[in-house]
Amino acid sequence: METKTWQKRSVIAVIATICGLLWGSAFPVLKISYLELQMAPDDIYAKMVFAGIRFLMAGSMILIYSRIRHKKILLSEMKGYWSAVIGMGILGTTLQYFFFYNGLAHTSGVTSAIMVGLGTFLVAIFAHFYYPDDALNKRKIAGLTLGMIGVAAVALLKGPLEFEMQWNGEGFLLIAVTVSSVAAIYGKELGKRMNILVMTGSQMCIGAMILLVGGLSGIQGGSIQWTAFGFVLLIYASLLSAIAFGLWYTLLVFNKAGEISLYKFLIPIFGSLLSAIFLGEIFTAVHGIALILVVAGIWMVNGNGAKRRMTDETSA
Repeated sequence: METKTWQKRSVIAVIATICGLLWGSAFPVLKISYLELQMAPDDIYAKMVFAGIRFLMAGSMILIYSRIRHKKILLSEMKGYWSAVIGMGILGTTLQYFFFYNGLAHTSGVTSAIMVGLGTFLVAIFAHFYYPDDALNKRKIAGLTLGMIGVAAVALLKGPLEFEMQWNGEGFLLIAVTVSSVAAIYGKELGKRMNILVMTGSQMCIGAMILLVGGLSGIQGGSIQWTAFGFVLLIYASLLSAIAFGLWYTLLVFNKAGEISLYKFLIPIFGSLLSAIFLGEIFTAVHGIALILVVAGIWMVNGNGAKRRMTDETSA
């Protein structure tokens, strides 16, 4: 596409919506994968292997796309940045997805999708302290308040006056979202100095290999029962990350980051609704209210008046 085409509002809306749909679909796809491949909820090694394979494939796809798009030797782009990219891989892929995959196994897809919206609010808080020109204002504070109330409700409220939180469920998801928010700041700074697609694909591959090595070191025979449908799910999960990241960062190249990041509100919407549809999960009133609060909060934090926005928040 020509530059002007990527800057059309209709094109931005369609492509950003596709990205939100792809990222949102990851929640039910992963839950279905656990069942199809017969991975036990407490088998952390099996999930490390599955996550490692997925992100090694996704990272490789992004690097291939970057090589075709920019026609540059990728190793030359990495010169002088290996240690930084390795750090990003450990933070943005290994740690984040270790906690995310294992937390998701003990939490519903609907709840997980809504809780991931917390990442937008944490990035805004971290940015307030890290970037002098991105301080919190009244609009952002109001958005943060609404969003965090929504996340707290869906994470803690299981019924009328019934509060509960699993340390390896919602607890792991909170750790994953916090790690991804720190990685967003770190990745943005690194992305200023090197090609962001090369950085993203490289850190995914590095982080994925660490997950694979860790998973293979403790996995038991038969922990993953591979099937034809299981392979299809794995390939789809890999493709959705590669395609979504490729499209998202291409949009960011030709448009203001704030205009694009606003569409992040679609991820919890698609994630929760698709989980309810394909997993048969109950979408309660608490889920509905929490989703509205989180989406409203994301909209306010990323809405008009933002001077600068994170361009590389991590998604499922």
